[in-house]
Amino acid sequence: MSEMLLLFLGVALLLAFRAWQQHRKRQAQYQRRAQDVGLKPSQRRLLWQVARKQRRNPVLLLRSSTAFELCVGECAAQQDSVALLEELARIRIRLGFDCLAKDQPVRTTRQLPQGQTLSLWPQDTDPTQAAPCLVVSRHERMLVTSPLLTTPPTWKAGTPLSVRFRRAQDAEYRFATRLLACTPHTLKLQHADQVERLQVRAFFRWETSFPLALLVSLGHGQTRSLEGTVTNISGGGLRLRIEDGIPSGTPVQVDPDHRGPFPLAGVRARVISTSIEAQHGWVRVQFVDLPAKVEAQILRRIFQHQLKHPPAGQEVPCLRRRALQP
Repeated sequence: MSEMLLLFLGVALLLAFRAWQQHRKRQAQYQRRAQDVGLKPSQRRLLWQVARKQRRNPVLLLRSSTAFELCVGECAAQQDSVALLEELARIRIRLGFDCLAKDQPVRTTRQLPQGQTLSLWPQDTDPTQAAPCLVVSRHERMLVTSPLLTTPPTWKAGTPLSVRFRRAQDAEYRFATRLLACTPHTLKLQHADQVERLQVRAFFRWETSFPLALLVSLGHGQTRSLEGTVTNISGGGLRLRIEDGIPSGTPVQVDPDHRGPFPLAGVRARVISTSIEAQHGWVRVQFVDLPAKVEAQILRRIFQHQLKHPPAGQEVPCLRRRALQP
């Protein structure tokens, strides 16, 4: 019995010694990395303590903006002191996590930069009535935005909101939040620790109406022109009201001579669905190999169109409208 007890104690001591070695190795690695990125001794101690309290890998907090933001979100949820959150904000800047690269996806709303445009609307309501807002400041507990419409939304504090936004040369995003406070000039939003990155098919659609002609190849260099009216458009495709039907899967091209509110001339696309309602045919078209520059122009025009044609009773200030022009 004593031999078994001694064996058990020996194994326990060996495991404890290895755990201590790993701890010392991780601590040394963390200190080297934190010193290399320029953190002050007090900042190194603080971030180490926060990581240990949350049972996170402290080295990962220095390398991953996502891991760092989740750590900050947990501190904010625990109602930690304002001084702690402000110091974490300074550490974020020192680590370079306050400015994401264009190819780095957004994970939390604490990563949104000033000047980012958002579309907000109350949950379970019509998203076409979204209110465009601009991020003016970002605090550790809230996101402060400014409405771009002359008549601000009449929402009450506590209103659940759905939000969408678009990053240049990236996808569209959405997240759910709650309105913390509303004034004539600002909307204060609760931070969201999870931001969903959407696929092209989930792009925000804008109801519109303008003529457009599609060219269908007949082979041997010949094409057939089908004219219709675009009823909605997004960064991923459009819906066209047309009299002549087009089979699903048919490759098409927008007339290179097209002149309209969106830069669609010569854009290649593919028919993904057709239907017939009240003597009219409806065709859904998905863009194919759309250049990033053209896609960004389309999305910008959609947003500008929304500003120029706000919901009834709302008007966009001319100065703000001109500021958004290319």
